[in-house]
Amino acid sequence: MSLGGDFGVETLPNDKVPFFFEEDIPFVARWVQSYVYRLDPIGAYPNDLRTRIVWNKNLTTWDGIKFDMGDLSTVTIRTESIDMFKGDITSEAALIATDGRWPLIGEEMLPGGRMEITFSGDVSIPLMKNALALYQNRGNDLISDNEISVFSCYVN
Repeated sequence: MSLGGDFGVETLPNDKVPFFFEEDIPFVARWVQSYVYRLDPIGAYPNDLRTRIVWNKNLTTWDGIKFDMGDLSTVTIRTESIDMFKGDITSEAALIATDGRWPLIGEEMLPGGRMEITFSGDVSIPLMKNALALYQNRGNDLISDNEISVFSCYVN
């Protein structure tokens, strides 16, 4: 690439891309200098991603000369897992019955109660509805999933 040249954000020809990911990760990439290849994800990288870089053995220089990649080691990229945190448990019925003197603390949850759950990253509300389960009697009895409502408290 000539000094000050830039491929910009257009799709590059395959022989100008130094590597690919095994997984389909949406990104925009470009050469910002003759030795710096920049990747910008479209959106956020997915959580719990584990993928390898596949080196392009057909890489060529700007003027079409094949680049000798030599023996490159395998590189694996991992992103963080999503963490889930239990927040407050509240119950309108308990507040009314105790004249507002009994906030629920700990693991106790009454019918009609609400439990706030937060995540360290974005999640799909429909997938959460299918993935979460609520048990009673110290985890021995599954509460029917039609008694659980899942909704977003925060929207980007």
